[in-house]
Amino acid sequence: MGVQQCTLKLYISRSWQFNNAFEQLERLLSGHCINHDITYQMAPSPAYKGRQRFELIKEKISGCDAVLILCGVYRGYSDWISKEIVACKQDRHIPIIAIDRYNDRNKSPLVIRHANRIVKWNAELILSAIRELADPI
Repeated sequence: MGVQQCTLKLYISRSWQFNNAFEQLERLLSGHCINHDITYQMAPSPAYKGRQRFELIKEKISGCDAVLILCGVYRGYSDWISKEIVACKQDRHIPIIAIDRYNDRNKSPLVIRHANRIVKWNAELILSAIRELADPI
């Protein structure tokens, strides 16, 4: 498939804050896009709690083409991920793409159950899943 034109708005789950994962994802995707126009909506600050956190997540997810969540089990992020999933399922039903970055044996059952697609750490697979699942506007 190679290099392709990309105009995407993606919400990046809080789980990507782990171990430079977001920077690696950004490099992976931008290396496969010309006219790189990928807008990333990052999860809000961890200072927000409860309903306020949920509302901020919902606001950031609104209008995104897809939400990218890591498949692995990240205990410190389970509250975030739960709220991100609920926000996706409301309103437009924004697709959730779970990315299996390390062939994780311990995959999050919550993420697996709610993901619209599970893909390996591969730019072509990730971009293909986004294009197939995103609502055409």
